[in-house]
This record gives sequence, C-alpha cells and structure tokens, in this order.
Amino acid sequence: MENNELITLLEKFKSGKIEQHDFLRLKEILDTSSGTKLLLHTSRLDYDIIRKNIDNYPAYKNQQKNLDRIKLSILKQSGSKPQRQIHLIYIGLAIAASLIIAGIFLYPKNEIKVKEVDWVTIKTSHGEQKVIRLEDNTEIKLNGNSFLSYSASKTTDLRIVKLKGEAFFNVKKDSIRPFLILSKNFVTRVVGTSFNIDSEIDKSIEVKTGKVKVFQIHENSYSKSLKQDLAGFNEFVEKLSKAQIDLSTGERAVFEDNKLKVKSYTNTNWYNNELIHLGEKVSTILMKAYRFYGDSIIVSPEIADARTTITFKDKNIEQVLSTIAEMNNAKLYKKSAHLWEIKKK
Repeated sequence: MENNELITLLEKFKSGKIEQHDFLRLKEILDTSSGTKLLLHTSRLDYDIIRKNIDNYPAYKNQQKNLDRIKLSILKQSGSKPQRQIHLIYIGLAIAASLIIAGIFLYPKNEIKVKEVDWVTIKTSHGEQKVIRLEDNTEIKLNGNSFLSYSASKTTDLRIVKLKGEAFFNVKKDSIRPFLILSKNFVTRVVGTSFNIDSEIDKSIEVKTGKVKVFQIHENSYSKSLKQDLAGFNEFVEKLSKAQIDLSTGERAVFEDNKLKVKSYTNTNWYNNELIHLGEKVSTILMKAYRFYGDSIIVSPEIADARTTITFKDKNIEQVLSTIAEMNNAKLYKKSAHLWEIKKK
C-alpha cells in the first residue's frame, strides 16, 4: 500500500502538480529510514528529473549550505553498506529524497502555491426557499434565512458544501467521493442518503433515509485547513473531532450542552410543508416560523419560554400564530403587513 502511495506522490512531484497535503505526506514517508529504502525497492528514481525540479525552486538564504549539510549527513550514515553498487544507488536515492524535502521545506513558505476552493454561495431571505442541484445531481432544498456554499468546479477527492441555516439534502450516491457538509459546530459526512440539517436554531441532523456520520468539530478548528487543500480534509476532520456519531433512518443528533446527543424523530419536516414542534419553547417555534414564513413576530415575555407541542400542515402564518396564541391564553395582533404580536391576555 505504501509502495503505491510513494510512487503516486513522486509522480505528482515530478509533474509539478503536487499539493500541500501531498507534500506533507511525502515528507512523512521520506523522513523514515524505511521510507528512503522504499525508494530503492520500488523504482529507480529519475534523479535527473527530481534534481531539475528542485533547481527550479526559488533560491533562499543559505540554500546550498543546507543542501550540502544534508548530503554529508547521508554519506556518513550510509558508510557501512557492503555492496558498492547498491551503496551508491542508495546514496543517490537518499540524496534525491532529501532534496525533495529541502526543496519543499527550506525555501520560504509563501512561495508554495496552494490551490484554494472557489466557493459559490446561495442565500435565501426569511420566508424564501430555494432548490439547488449540484454537478453530481445532489439536490438541496434551502430553507429561509440560510446560506449554502459549494465548489465552483468539480472536486476529485470529495464533495463538500458549507451550510449556515437549514437545508434538506438528497445526496446522490458516490462511494468514491464522500459528501461533507460543514457547519459551525459539526461536520456531516455521507455517501448517498437524505437528511435535514439545521445548524442555527435546533443545531440538529435528522436522517430520513440511509446512514449519516456526524463529527463534533467547531469551524475554527477546520477553517484554516479548508483554505489550504481538500485532499486530506476528510482525514483531518476524523482526527480532530471531539466525538463521532453514526445515525440511521429515523434518528436525530442534536448539539446541546456542547456535545452531540442522539434522539428519535418523526421523519417529517418543513420541506414537506409540515411544521412539527414537540415540547419546544414558544420563542423557538416563532423563530422557525419567521425563517419559514418571513413575517416578524413579537411575543410577550410571559409566554416566550412556555413549552408547546403543536403540528401544522399546509397552514399560513396567521393560522399558525392564532393557534399558538390560543394554546397559551394569549391574543394575536396584526401590527402591519408582515409584523405580528402575541400578547398575554
């Protein structure tokens, strides 16, 4: 497995198209004695091409001095090899490997050109819903007051979007390219399934079909890596996440008290024009109503924290608010075209 990986990394290096993540992995392999020996056993490295590429790197202070030091160190360490031919090949390969490392890590870091993702952002206003279809035929329904960002060009290693707000995803299956949804407090990864994510109010993931994996990781932890390259981002998220949860059809993960908790849910939601609230605060229900319908709502402090269980299917904003007011011994007032007030009687 490591043989193939090393050959692939070297080919990328020789082509001049290697990205930073691959640079780091190449250094990791070559930093070990077994890694350098692996060069000898897997291929006769094209030293001239490597040397030429290294020579094309920008000069940096004390460049030759550092390279000479590396070569001298290798010659000293390899002095006990019994067979001269193998010995010379090994030295050549080791020097080539070290030159790669030197070329990558000894010249100024700002010389390394990193290809960043070119993001396209779709946003909705309160009361507005949009349907977005990605290049892989994944369909996303974006709820009101939400933002969705995706790559302007096709990515090779994975599919990735950023979400702030709420959206329902119907992800096209692709086992080669996992689908990642990045949000403030967690990252969601799937291969192909349907689910809802609310990153702002409920901070939840609800699975309608299939399986979903959720990683507890704050956006501050992954944002810098995301700006560098995507090749190792999937592994990066796995490594740095504080917790990981697997969800199946009918399960729901909620981020509360600074951790993910698994709960069940009813398999229906806003994307079917149905609003279900089970023991939620009136203030939370009204925030969701504002997002979905777009009308602003003022509520008396006396009932804002009252817990209410209520379901709406294909109802308009006035019907929803009238029912909530009635259930909480309050009265609904229409202040203007898109402004309502619920007052305690």
